[in-house]
Amino acid sequence: MKSRSLSCISLISLLAGNAYAGTINVDFTKNIGTVNPRAFSMDSTEYGSPHDIVHDQTVYNLIAALHLDAMRIDLQNGSDPQLGAGSTSGPGDPWVQAIDSTGAKPVIRLHTIGEDDNGTDSGGSAADAQAMVSRYTANYAAHGLSKPVQYYIIGNETNANDSSGSNFIAFAPGMRSASGGFTLYIGGPAWGWYDEGTMTGYFANTKSTAGGPDFLDYHQYGNGGDTDMSASQLQQELNGGGSDSDGDVLQYGTVSYQAEIAKLQGDTGLPIECGEWNLTWGSDPAQGQPFNAIWGASVIGNIVKAGGVSMEYGDSSGGLMGVVSQNDTPMPLYYSYYMFTGGALFQHFGTNMVLTSVTGDTTVNVQGSNVVQNNTLEVFASNNPKNIVVINKDPNNTETGTVNLTGYGSGTMNAWQTTGDGLPAQIATNVAITDGTFTYSLPPYSVTTFVLGSGTTNGADRNR
Repeated sequence: MKSRSLSCISLISLLAGNAYAGTINVDFTKNIGTVNPRAFSMDSTEYGSPHDIVHDQTVYNLIAALHLDAMRIDLQNGSDPQLGAGSTSGPGDPWVQAIDSTGAKPVIRLHTIGEDDNGTDSGGSAADAQAMVSRYTANYAAHGLSKPVQYYIIGNETNANDSSGSNFIAFAPGMRSASGGFTLYIGGPAWGWYDEGTMTGYFANTKSTAGGPDFLDYHQYGNGGDTDMSASQLQQELNGGGSDSDGDVLQYGTVSYQAEIAKLQGDTGLPIECGEWNLTWGSDPAQGQPFNAIWGASVIGNIVKAGGVSMEYGDSSGGLMGVVSQNDTPMPLYYSYYMFTGGALFQHFGTNMVLTSVTGDTTVNVQGSNVVQNNTLEVFASNNPKNIVVINKDPNNTETGTVNLTGYGSGTMNAWQTTGDGLPAQIATNVAITDGTFTYSLPPYSVTTFVLGSGTTNGADRNR
């Protein structure tokens, strides 16, 4: 879980516009990328016992209701798998079975030598990894699973202890040979922070000797865990970020996740997984406040927009991290996921990300000679099916959002909205759309999902 702290850079200038209306353009004729089949995923922390998916039916039901694509579990000792992280101990089978039964794909994180950046032998071996694959992939049905486990991660934050990928080189060939003919997707290095040079070097070295990973995994937290963030720092975490012409991160914020993933994908051609993220790797009161639902939705959207996998840490942690509290109630990040997956209320975000743009009220962050402009309204939209997720990142002002659609002229729309303190409320039911446009009120710090039914296309391109 540990990650290198990324300190907030002082906000030099924050200029707020006077208008509180924005124009949202969504072009369903222009797909800009495929949504990763594991895009909306999560870690099982193994810290929340007894309030976890194995021992607490309420927690299980809440997690299952999110309709996650995948969940990661940490296991060790391949011949007799045991939990390998957190404060919970016990056999691994019930956890893999619980994840599988929610409909999510289990992702197993394997122990190696040199875990957790401390250089100690955690007991992992190539033989353990091979036995784990034999159990959960080749012989999955005999161990209570409905489908073979196909996703594995080798190591966790080994950092300086395994920058060359020696564990991957030792483990991966035997794992593939033990899969019983099923395709495996093996990732690494689960680096403790975004380190482009090390991860691209890891990729090149493992590719030349062991075929290389099928995806790269790294961890990135919004801030360090030692100091609670002020209101202005929290807003900077939400509005900050961006990259220069070389793709280097200028200031940490939610859009930085998109910049990092896009850069790594460009370097390697591999899918990228942010295998752990949260507002902080420690404990900040803001994690339990509605703000975190807005921040989390922005992180998820930016990761997914870049084609990445969003794997929040985690389900239940025994503290403020996670999506379910120790009182068996949803935490704010639960609602972040809900606005994309739809839960039991509406359809899941689609399989293709489409082009969007926003004009209107903006804030501008000035950092030396670098200017990063971010709209108060942030939009993520999909085809197959057609969903539009709109985030109002303004803490004080209601925005009036006029949505202009290209490739959708008339049809019906339903909408759900949350301000981060409860399940989304339905604010529109089978509302008729004509001439490809509609307008809705977007409260401060809110997430709104517009779900479009089948409709007719329009001839005019409103974005030109």
